[in-house]
Amino acid sequence: MRTTSEPRKIAFLGQQEYYNCLYGDTLDDLYEVRKFQLIWGAPWYHYTDLVAFQPDIAFFFRPELHPPELIERINGICVGLSSEPMPYHHQGKLIEHPDTIARWESISSARAHYDFIFHFNGVSIPYMRERGMQVEGEFVFPVDTEMYHPIPDAKKKWDAIFVGRSTDHRERLLGPLKRDFRVLHVSHGLIDDELVRFINASHIALNIHVEDYLTWEHRIQNYLACGTLVMSETLTPNDTLIPGQDYVAFSNPQEFFDKFLYYLRNRREAEMIARNGLEKVRKKLSAKRVFPHFIDHIWSLAHERNLLQGEY
Repeated sequence: MRTTSEPRKIAFLGQQEYYNCLYGDTLDDLYEVRKFQLIWGAPWYHYTDLVAFQPDIAFFFRPELHPPELIERINGICVGLSSEPMPYHHQGKLIEHPDTIARWESISSARAHYDFIFHFNGVSIPYMRERGMQVEGEFVFPVDTEMYHPIPDAKKKWDAIFVGRSTDHRERLLGPLKRDFRVLHVSHGLIDDELVRFINASHIALNIHVEDYLTWEHRIQNYLACGTLVMSETLTPNDTLIPGQDYVAFSNPQEFFDKFLYYLRNRREAEMIARNGLEKVRKKLSAKRVFPHFIDHIWSLAHERNLLQGEY
């Protein structure tokens, strides 16, 4: 248990190549922040630096992957940030896929090790709670808008960019575009400042789900923060991003191709939607705004549940 009156030391543990974009260095003037790299399958003593740091709040991305022995050695508040797609209910139907079922089974036993669990996509929280997991609520992943930003007068070298590994589902959509247009596909290894330059050098940024089911990938926030038009497969229902206003949605290969061609040729309309998306991210999903409120919320919850000690 912490004895401080407010959180000062914040730790992030996860695959930094995927999650550093959520916070970057934007919190360093507010807290003492340390980042730790997840090594899959590593025992708790691989993270002795984290144990020695003894953060007031430790955020664990992919909470199902971390050894319980490590979490037990952290005196501060341990928060699991669930980032993988789960089944959900929509219009009275259960929407599930073998991939989302497997991801649920992977995380379902992790809750007992953490003080709090938050899930990135609120649409799945009822499903998780029905099956006995205590989920505190939704935490829509923010983006470090100081790192991901428009580059004025950036030269457009590519018609489109897609960042993500190849799957059969993705290649069914990307294949025709790769054949006929200037498409940059980055599957691994290009992140943050370097990636920002490539996004800015592209007319359109693409988001395609890993498999044939709806979800919401946080690469969209990164794209939007660069002021680039985003085209995405239909997302799970949410109250943050509006299709046709903040980004362009598509649901099948023909619609994808038709809209891609339309917005590639109609730059003024593309720029208007991209501008809306940029402003939405800056207003609602900027890490500089989101994380301090989130940290305060967690500290208040911890206080209410007597997880803290000391004078307040």
